[in-house]
Amino acid sequence: MSEILKGRAWVFSDDVDTDLIYHNKYLAETDPKNMPQYAFEYYPGKENFAKEVKPGDFVVAGKNFGCGSSREHAVYCLEYAGVPCVLAETCSRIYYRNAINNGYPVLFVKGISEAIKEGKIKDGDQLEVELATGTIKDVTNGNTFHGDAVSDLENDIMKAGGLMNYMKAIEEAVKITDDINARYDAFANAEASLINNALVVPMGMSIPAYIATRLNYWEGQYASTGFSNKRLKGIHVLDHYI
Repeated sequence: MSEILKGRAWVFSDDVDTDLIYHNKYLAETDPKNMPQYAFEYYPGKENFAKEVKPGDFVVAGKNFGCGSSREHAVYCLEYAGVPCVLAETCSRIYYRNAINNGYPVLFVKGISEAIKEGKIKDGDQLEVELATGTIKDVTNGNTFHGDAVSDLENDIMKAGGLMNYMKAIEEAVKITDDINARYDAFANAEASLINNALVVPMGMSIPAYIATRLNYWEGQYASTGFSNKRLKGIHVLDHYI
């Protein structure tokens, strides 16, 4: 049986932009551990979120959550506050990519926007969330909602702790200067981590194949996936945007 997360609901409306999640006046802060104190400070009615949120609580929102800028602060301020995931009908593409690339789950829950407007889920409701199935149960009122389960790829990235682990692996590989075989193995392991866990590798399209702008330090730029001695190991094409 998969893990069931339990916590209170903090309910928000549609179109919650990144300024409302984490205001731009605090962008100079670079330590994620200090970011939760500013979460939702400028959201009307939720000014005390940072003081009152408890680890395990959920952020529940309607459509287009996280629209606006690309700041990762809007992800970190929730993650480091102990909010295990965001439940929203939809969220901006870039917020979603920031979240998953940092190993932070977002569940898309069809109909949750109307449920919020109709009072079928409210602030303080006790929720049970199963990431593996996308099932959300409101224990307070008995309502059940069905979201998109976290995919295997997303789950792998979350288990890895996000794509930043790739950069850390690269940094460690660079430090190895006295053993060429160990250095190669370290770079190869970092590459494997990226290929296996990356949601986004910058791509272009050129006849007759997909082109990656760059995958690693020793790969030639614009290496084709389908031919030549600079062939990439593989490409995974998704049927939905990320």
